[in-house]
Amino acid sequence: MANWWRTGWEIPRAREVGGILLTGLGVLVAVALATYSPTDPSFFVSTPDRPSNWAGPLGAQTAALLYSGLGLAAWFVPLILFAAAARRIRGSGEGLSRSAAAGLALVGLSTTVLLTLVIGRISLGGAPLMAGGLLGSTLTGWLVAGLSRVGSAVVAGTLLLAGVALAARSSLADLTV
Repeated sequence: MANWWRTGWEIPRAREVGGILLTGLGVLVAVALATYSPTDPSFFVSTPDRPSNWAGPLGAQTAALLYSGLGLAAWFVPLILFAAAARRIRGSGEGLSRSAAAGLALVGLSTTVLLTLVIGRISLGGAPLMAGGLLGSTLTGWLVAGLSRVGSAVVAGTLLLAGVALAARSSLADLTV
């Protein structure tokens, strides 16, 4: 009885349900990010008001943390959740390879740096926001101290392309033919 979930007809169904749950989580995070308000109560704002975030208090907290930490790169979170959901629903049994995970990490980190270098600060909901978040600002500070802005942009762009190459299912050489 302990192995009831391992029967042939249950495994595809479990993957499909997992994909549906990941899709729902991705939609919820996207809604939280899209309806973010800097005046909502969060770890950074204390107010007795109820949050205006459509995902409620948890959505307001999530959006505040993601935007503060990653800036506009926070939108990678729902995209990654949607990609993981699609893999589950299609029945791809293998997990994410180490190289693909490393590639996604490089894409995310380099994007925060490039957003910081190119955009700097933006206004989101009437409040200033670092476009690359705290992570991008910190990494950019380290890079600029040693390489200048141009050198930092070259390194970040190179790491972005390397990350895409690692995360892609096909080789970049296949695309050039």
